[in-house]
Parts: sequence; C-alpha cells; structure tokens
Amino acid sequence: MSSTTSLRVPGPGPRTRLLTPIAEDQKPKSPTFYEHHDVVSGPGSADLARAHLMMLFSQALFAGNYVCFKAFSRHSEDTSATIFSLMRGIVSLVLLPIIFYTSPDRHYEGVLRMKKANIKPVLIQGLAGAARQNIVPYGLMFTGAASAGVVQPFVPVCTCMLAVAFGLEKGNKIKYLSMLIGCVGVFIAAKGYDFGGVDLGFLILLGVPVTKSIQVTGQKVALSTMRPMAVQFYQIICLCAFTTPFTLSVLGWDMPRAWYLISSLGFPGWGAVLYSVFFIILISWRIQLAAVKQLGPIAVGLYQVTQPVFCFIFAYFLLGEPIFPHQVVGGVLVCIGLGIFVYGQYLTALKKEREAEQARASENERVPDESPQPREGDDAMEAGRASENVRPRRKHSRSVGLHFASSVSDM
Repeated sequence: MSSTTSLRVPGPGPRTRLLTPIAEDQKPKSPTFYEHHDVVSGPGSADLARAHLMMLFSQALFAGNYVCFKAFSRHSEDTSATIFSLMRGIVSLVLLPIIFYTSPDRHYEGVLRMKKANIKPVLIQGLAGAARQNIVPYGLMFTGAASAGVVQPFVPVCTCMLAVAFGLEKGNKIKYLSMLIGCVGVFIAAKGYDFGGVDLGFLILLGVPVTKSIQVTGQKVALSTMRPMAVQFYQIICLCAFTTPFTLSVLGWDMPRAWYLISSLGFPGWGAVLYSVFFIILISWRIQLAAVKQLGPIAVGLYQVTQPVFCFIFAYFLLGEPIFPHQVVGGVLVCIGLGIFVYGQYLTALKKEREAEQARASENERVPDESPQPREGDDAMEAGRASENVRPRRKHSRSVGLHFASSVSDM
C-alpha cells in the first residue's frame, strides 16, 4: 500500500468505520513509520515504569492548572472563565512552530499533510479536547473543587466503556477493581457523601468525563496511523478554532469589552494563561499522547482520579486551604487503586517479555543448517566455491516480522 492510498477500515456504516481496531491494511509497511527506533514486541517493564511516572507528573500539572485558575478567578468572577479560555486558545498558536521545529517529524510530510482517513478521528479528538478545556473553567465558576473531585472518577469509567465497546482495548478484573477503588477514594476525598445538592456547576462538569473519554478514544484511533506530534499539532488548531468563536459569542461579540478584559488580566490572569499553554497544552498533552499508545485509553483515564488529590495538596500549600481527614483517606484509597493497576500492568508486560524470549529461542532452534554439503564424487574445489557463493539464511527474519506485527497492533 502506498503512502498516499486512502486507508479503509472494514465494517458496515460510518459509525463502525470510525472507532474500529486497526485493520491489516492500516499497518505501515516500514518498521520506521513511527520515528526511527528498533521494533520490539511491546512496551517493556522499564518503558511502562517511565510512562506511569510521566502520567503522574502530568496529572500534577493539571492540578496546578486548576489552582492557578482558581487564584485568578478570585479577582474577576464574572468573566474569568471566558477571557481565560479566549486567551489560552489564541496564545496556544505560538506552540505550533515550537512543535514543528522541535519534532523529528518535520522532515516528513506526516505533520502538515493528513490523509483523508485520519480527518474524522483527528477532528473528534481535537474538538472533544477543546470542549473539555472550556467546560472546566466554566464549571469551576459556579461550584467548588469538591464537585470537580466527584466528577473525575467518571472519566475512567466512560473511557473504559468506549474503549471496550469499540474493541480498542480489553478490560480485565484488575483494571475494573482498581478503577472502582479509585472512584471510591476520590468520592470520599471530595466528600461526595455529604454533597448538599446538584448545582449548575456540577451539571456543567458532568461533560468532562464524556468529552475526556471521547478524546482519548479518538487519540487511540488517530495514533494508529499518525505520529504523536502530528496529532498534537492538529489538536491545538482545533482548540483555537473552537474556543475563539465560542468565547466571543459568550461576550456577545463585543470587541471593545473583549479588549478591555484582555488589558485587565494582570499578573494572575497572564500567569494562569501561560501556565495552561506551556505546561498543559505543550507538555501534558505530549505526555498523554505517548501514554495512550503505551498504556491505552483505560490507563490514561484511570490517572484522572489522582487530580483531586494533587488539587488538595496544592490548594493547601499555595492557597492556604486546609486538608481534612476524609481527603487523606480518599488519597490513600486512590494510591491503593493505582498500585493494583500498575501491578497488573507489570505482570502483563513481564509475561509478554517471557513469551517473546521463548519464541525467539524456539525459532532459533528450528532453523536448519542450509549450507551445502559436499557430495560424493564432487570435486573438493567446486564444493568449496559453491559454499562461498551461497547466501546464508537470516535466522531472525521471521521473529522480527512477528515483533513488528505485534508492536503495530498495540499502537
């Protein structure tokens, strides 16, 4: 299949075509399709450890973003979410040349050119991410941090449902148990059992798990045939294209008022905008895109339950908010849930490594010696010349193909 051929996924109807596991004709022909690394059978234990640590770091950055916005919203409650979203969408365009010139993908056509089959998943994950980025500040304007903590456990649940429903990932008992314990922990940490009632902010925040699950599931489909930097490139474009008309419509397309609000942002406002642009859109999104390929959408959604824990810690040290016993108990349960999930991931990775080693060993044993043997009555010189001209068989050619097929199917 040439590089310009449209990718087709078998299945009746457009709904099945969009979110479907990778078909055989979607797999790239060259092992160097996704950058220039040797092809392996799957992420090893060291790669999984690095991916889990980076996901924890990204969730801490997300929590810091909430704290920065809450500090800014204290100065202008009425228009903080609108002007924050508007400036974040515009300033994020500065990241496009940074991503292009710092990525090895700039040497190829994969960043600026997108195949027709990739348009739908890229648009879906980009618009879902942009909607989620606008839902959070508007929801926090009408409710407290406890509501955001209660909503977060629904993210892995929705992600798991979509991923399993469309066949992108298989769930197991360890994943479901860890998600259940994490949800209970965050529910206790947010004191959801004593929630006085559902308000407007809580209803707005209910859109976060839906959009987040759609985003990571769409990323799983897009990353099957695209490089991570290309997906991030178009995700930023979708964010600006969605946020700018949306926020201006909220302001009634009153441009003098918009310029006045921009000029009155001050240090807290610009600090929150720049933090969100560079630490969330540039760094955290890149970490998430890599994690979706290595850990899968269920794991990425599961890590959302750690955000309220980081929020409680940062709010205590940066905003002076107290920490209560129910928050500590919830944080411990969240850590237990993550420990169970990570343990299951490592068991799976170690099992795959052992199976790959056994397959390589058995393959090497089955390869016969095909060097020509001198026959009776032949001249010794002719036999030696024939042995020099015979091309030896590559013993690992089949195993490399097996490794490449399995690695592509996991991406």
